[in-house]
Amino acid sequence: MEADTGASVSVMSYEDYTKILGNRKLEPTKQKLHTYTGYKIEVKGQIMVNVQHQNDRQLLPLIIIKADKYARPLMGRDWLSALKIEWWNLLSEGQYSIQGISLEELKKNYAEIFSEQLIGVKV
Repeated sequence: MEADTGASVSVMSYEDYTKILGNRKLEPTKQKLHTYTGYKIEVKGQIMVNVQHQNDRQLLPLIIIKADKYARPLMGRDWLSALKIEWWNLLSEGQYSIQGISLEELKKNYAEIFSEQLIGVKV
């Protein structure tokens, strides 16, 4: 599972759910999700899972989504906050800058990042 501070909730694809947790019944949820670009994400349901971080063990919701292609499970801000993982400190540990390169050079050198095909998730 990958931490994603841009995701408000933690999600797993239906494909991964059936492989890993498929013996557990999905519960209905009213959670609505969409990507950063506004594309609607189909929510299949949710399950409550036991999550442990260091000595803290909690029962937390995991939203199950339909994904057209492989989607890595994401740990959203809901779990990060519940488990008291101070993710905001990670963001302030260093400052980085790029000098001496134009925006056009960046777009050329990293075309896959600026591709219209790239899909992001905003939840």
